[in-house]
Amino acid sequence: MTTLSLQSGVHLINRRDGFIQIGIHPESSVLVPEAAAPLLALLTGRHSRNEIIRQLSTEHFNNHEVNTLLDLLVTNNLVRVIADSSLRESVGDVHRINNVRANTSSSLTSDQRLTTEVSIYGAGRLGTLVALMLSSHGFARLRVFDSRPVTLADVSSWGASRVDVGLRRDQVVATILTRMHKDISLRSLHTTAESSHRIAIICPDQPAEWPWFDPSSADHFMSAGVPHLLAGATSTCAAISSVITPEDSSCLRCHYHALTDRDPQWPIVSLQLSNRPSQDLAPTPLLMSSALEVVSRVELWSTTEVGRESSWTYVRWPGLGREEKAWGFHPGCGCQWSSQLAA
Repeated sequence: MTTLSLQSGVHLINRRDGFIQIGIHPESSVLVPEAAAPLLALLTGRHSRNEIIRQLSTEHFNNHEVNTLLDLLVTNNLVRVIADSSLRESVGDVHRINNVRANTSSSLTSDQRLTTEVSIYGAGRLGTLVALMLSSHGFARLRVFDSRPVTLADVSSWGASRVDVGLRRDQVVATILTRMHKDISLRSLHTTAESSHRIAIICPDQPAEWPWFDPSSADHFMSAGVPHLLAGATSTCAAISSVITPEDSSCLRCHYHALTDRDPQWPIVSLQLSNRPSQDLAPTPLLMSSALEVVSRVELWSTTEVGRESSWTYVRWPGLGREEKAWGFHPGCGCQWSSQLAA
């Protein structure tokens, strides 16, 4: 018997316009009336399509409309068809997570590498991979921040192992780096000396099927004048920002305001996502591609004058196709006020 369930990472978002939003993917998310809530409540992986239709028929739902909606949700990859649960129950937790994931040269000089201070915020699979790649590229001044404990979803061939579960993420990354490079000490990983050449990389865990970033996550770096970039990967897509230079580049809140202009309900959607639990289901090839893009941007920023225009690079899965989308300054954001007052 086949059953229907919401895809991992797909959430039901309550809007104030009388609709429920399924997912946040800009091209495949679906809006349904609040009256459809009984149907959505049955998408738990315990009911077949026929059972769902039969139960809803007692509540005066139209069978044809229910079938049409279910077809749309499956087509848009918001609902998955589960053929048999026996195999999923027989494998370990890490194998189960990996099964879901499966479905779904530089001119930088040695001195520049040694003097560039890179702070990485978020040590999940992507943040850990970025740290290891940067370390392998010769960046010695790495600082990793993530006090959350390692879970089974963080276990990977390049990062945390099963014996690390329960330890702090940043301590595990520091240990791995010292194993890779015996000349790197914990002091250099957690240096307190200020560098004039600093950049922050923000790699938050993702709560949905499309990359989402808390609009306040870069506020500290904007106020401190620290260049930064953001990177996140989900089961369907990765998003990597350009290096955002305070006062010269449009910021993350500018992008947030632009999304709100497009959808007035976006603040409500975003607020609900901030409280959703995350689970890392990004396919390994997508993580590899994303980490390489981050490292490439850090190296480019270290050697040349980067452009002032802020943009996202979206890497789609499957296929690893790329798409660039720029965003500009927003009049509702105050990131340009200080420069305008100075002028």
